[in-house]
Parts: sequence; structure tokens; C-alpha cells
Amino acid sequence: MEPTVIEYQELKQITDGFSENRKIGEGGYGKVYWGLRENGDEIAVKMLRDNIRLDDKQFQNEFGHHFELKHDNIVRLVGFCHESKGDAIMHQGNFVLAEKRYRALCFEYMHNGSLQKYISDECDKLDWHTSYKIIKGTCEGLKYLHERSKPILHLDLKPDNILLDKNMVPKLADFGLSKDFQDRKTRTTKTVVGTHGYMPPEFLKENTFSDKNDIFSLGVIIIEIMMGPAGYSQFKGMSSVSSERSDKGMSFGKDDKKELFIDLVQEKWRRKLQATHSDSFLEEYCKQIKICTDIAIDCVNDDKEKRPRIVEIIKRLNEAGPTIDQENNIIVPTYGLTAHTTHDIVSLPVVKLGMWGGNEGRYHDLSVMPRRLLTMTVRCGEAIDSIEFSYIGVDLKEHVSGRWGGTYGEAPRKIILGPDEIVQEISGTYADYRRERDVIRSLTIFTNFDKEHSFGEPIGNPFRIPVDNNGHIVGFYARSKQFLNAIGIYVHP
Repeated sequence: MEPTVIEYQELKQITDGFSENRKIGEGGYGKVYWGLRENGDEIAVKMLRDNIRLDDKQFQNEFGHHFELKHDNIVRLVGFCHESKGDAIMHQGNFVLAEKRYRALCFEYMHNGSLQKYISDECDKLDWHTSYKIIKGTCEGLKYLHERSKPILHLDLKPDNILLDKNMVPKLADFGLSKDFQDRKTRTTKTVVGTHGYMPPEFLKENTFSDKNDIFSLGVIIIEIMMGPAGYSQFKGMSSVSSERSDKGMSFGKDDKKELFIDLVQEKWRRKLQATHSDSFLEEYCKQIKICTDIAIDCVNDDKEKRPRIVEIIKRLNEAGPTIDQENNIIVPTYGLTAHTTHDIVSLPVVKLGMWGGNEGRYHDLSVMPRRLLTMTVRCGEAIDSIEFSYIGVDLKEHVSGRWGGTYGEAPRKIILGPDEIVQEISGTYADYRRERDVIRSLTIFTNFDKEHSFGEPIGNPFRIPVDNNGHIVGFYARSKQFLNAIGIYVHP
């Protein structure tokens, strides 16, 4: 749903006259209020001040970027207000007529506030699986910004600008300083604007910026999640240890500093985890902690050329495995990251794998976890236009999901699985198509009866998802607009 105009009078009404009791934030730009609309939707109303010289270009910049950004890890803009009217105001002791502007951006309400309030020296406000989910989701949001057809740099990434919904899913916010980055080249700026502690050295010293600015900020944030607000300073302080050892004739290189800090982080979290987690989950968590710390250190390298790109970071996070919620005995998926099971968690009832394809389109998922796939209907031409499927859920009832996608292709084809037939593999390709980036161009479904069902034209980047050890595919989740943009699967191990 596209953002809509919300009149000032409605904003005044739903915030109880911009009551202090409804205020949930404040800054140089103005104040943020909690609002409750007539349909029951909760929104955050960012009301911009009019009595200061707030750059209207910054307001337009944030509005323009938020208007076109659609991703699960980006705060959604739901409405806006830009009104002017004449009003009598006091000026130098006299009342004069002046034009008063009312400007507001209205966002989905994020129930758990910003990440900043969860960062502490003791790292006791977030358990590991939530911390890991926040790290992965933040990376996914940044990947969407950097890798979309019109790349955007955030340039003010910090815990205050990472908001958490009621399920602790992170969403990037505040695009007032963001810039388009279509040429993907390092640029210079006359003014250095941002938040100290999250800006890279080349930005502070040389006034240059690139996508590596956001990568540096991401590294600092990950370190703070894992070691508290002083974590980055603690890491930088290890250079003094290096100097002391060098003075004593002892060798201490950058790799030693890196390994020492990784050991410190792992030791801190291992002590915390040992009290509450089994050995099998403990080792899986510690593997994730090591990989995340290693990524963070690379992100804050003083040499921007040695910082990884966001796609490389996502690839390394894939190697760290899925988010494991031991308390609820489930794997918590994060869009775009390939989840997988290990020998320690094969007993989990349903695993979510994927997604494969592009970042565009509306996200679709299941409200009831699947137990057995019954049918699958695909509409296609030169690309996969849509999918629809039915399944038996864990509630033992039949459910239908879809249609996800458009109606452009040929007449839909339906696969009906037999009583003992299961889907054991899905493969396909994705590529740009009709001005849409990374659309699913083909799908092939394989069953245990050696049946093969092919759809679309096999053009572009291939993917293949076999299911091992007698497991089977029981459902799907996806992204779609006019076509199927991306697909992921539910697997019963």
C-alpha cells in the first residue's frame, strides 16, 4: 500500500493534540508522537518543527527515499502531511500575519523502540538468538539499500536509527542524510554530517564517502550489540597493547589483535550462555558469535578498500547458519539468508530455507505452519507469473495460499500430489525481466515418483534446493509484484 496524505487535523486528533503523554521521541528535527487511527492502526507521527531553519531539502530527501523503499527491514512510510496556512504570531512584540507550515512523516509504529535502549555493558538485555536476528535483519536492510536498482547510502546508521517491531525484527529508519549512489563511485562533500563514533576515518579526514561508510557504521553497531556501548573503543584500545608488546620486543600484529578481541567476545558470551543452553546449542551459538565478530572487525578496518561489501557479509552470515530459538524449538528465518540444519537440530519439526531471487515485491508467508503439501498451481510464460498451493497445516486442516504474483502468463498448470507422493527438490533460475530486477524465470519440481514438472524459461542465475534424508518440501513463502520475484521453502526434515 502506497503512503497517503494525512491531514494535519487528523494528526492532531489521533495524537490527542500532540500531547506530551503521546510523545515517544524528540530531536533537532522536532518530536515524534504515538497516534491511534480510527481503523485501529498505530502509527508514529514525526512532526517537524517550523520555528527553526530545518532544511526542506532534508525533509524532501527523507520523504522521497522512504516513499520508494519497500522491504521487511526498512521502516514503512504510511502517510505524510505538508500543509500551510496563515496565522497570527508574535514578532518583536507585535502580532503579524505569517505562513505557518505543518510537515509530518508518518511511519508504522515500532513497539520496541530503538536498538539503542537494548545495548548495555553487561549485554544482558538481549539473548543471543535475538541479537543474531537483529544483526542479520540489519544486514538484510542494508543489502536492500546498496544492491537495489537505484542504490541508496544511509549515511547515519546507528542504534538510534534501527527500530524494533513487536517481534524484535529490526528496521532501518531516518533517511534524512541518505544519498543516491547510482554511479557507485566515491564522492566528496563540503560538510561532514553524521554521528561521531559511527563515521569512518576517511569521511572525517578527507570528506569522502561511499557505500563503505555504511559498512563501517554496521561494524561498530555489531560490536556494540556484542560488547556494549564501549565495545568499539575497547577494540581500538587494543592498539596500545600492541605498542606495549612491541616495546618489549614481542610480536603483536593485526591478526593477533583480531583473534584476541574475538576470544574476549566469545568468552563473555560463553559464560552467559552456559547457564541457560545445552552443549549442542552452545557450540552452534559460539560459532555464530565468532563469525559475527570477525565480520564486525573487518567492517571497521581503517582502510575502506579492505572493508567487505554487504553481499560478502551476507554470504558469511549464511555460513553461520540460521537463528535458533531453543526455548520455542524453532529455527527463526531471516529473509534472504539461507537457513540450514545441523546434526544438533535435525529434530526440529519445520525448517525454513531461502529465499532465492530478488529483493523487490511484497512479502508473503504462511499464517499456519505446513505439514504436508497437497497441490501447487503455477502460471508462467517467459517468467514465473504466480504460484498458488494448498497444504495440510499443523492444525490438521487444509489451507490455500496465494495467488502470489500476476496473471500475465499462460493458463495456470496444477500439480496434484498423490497420497504417497512428496516434493523432494525444487530448482530454477532468476534474472531481470521487463524492467523488474531478479524475477524468477523458471521453476522445476521433482517428486519421489521421479516426476519432473517444469515451468518458465531457464534463463539467468541457477539455484537448486534438494532435500536430504527423506525430508520433503511442505510449503512456500515468496515475494511478488507483477511476477514472482523470490521464493523460499518450508521443509519437513
